[in-house]
Amino acid sequence: MKKIMSFLFAFLGLCLGSVGIARAQDEAPFARAQRIYDFCLANQADSIHAALNGDLRSKTSPAAFKDLFAQVERQFGTLQSAGPWQQGRVGETVLYYRDMQFQRYSLRFLLSFDADGQMNTIRLVPVPAAAAPAPAAVCDTARVEERGVTVGAGGYRLPGTLALPRRAVAEGR
Repeated sequence: MKKIMSFLFAFLGLCLGSVGIARAQDEAPFARAQRIYDFCLANQADSIHAALNGDLRSKTSPAAFKDLFAQVERQFGTLQSAGPWQQGRVGETVLYYRDMQFQRYSLRFLLSFDADGQMNTIRLVPVPAAAAPAPAAVCDTARVEERGVTVGAGGYRLPGTLALPRRAVAEGR
């Protein structure tokens, strides 16, 4: 009787595990990422752990995810907003992420999944600084006078702009 019960439990576990994998494969990646994010907000450490691929699940415990957002909020303040889900790529790996603004810092919630839909990466990283060009310096023409100049040597000429304080211009410098 014990052998039959053990077999039934093992079979039931295999079936339920297959349903979980099938669900993960059928679920759209952004919906899958949102589900993990919701688990984090709701402090559902067991659910986060269960979403990991088998290799990571065997190397971690649900305790690793306990109070994840509470710890972050203690350090950076309360969560103010979360941006839309986005997708990026590093080599062959597809990353799903959303930027979150806390009171004192911005973090990126980053996930990736195996081909079978199981999570293989979950991270909170600083939001990268925008690669925007620095704003052009504005000259206060009341205090500075600009003059066109050309400098050169050996037959080469380089045009430029010389900016001098108006006081130095008035003094004849």
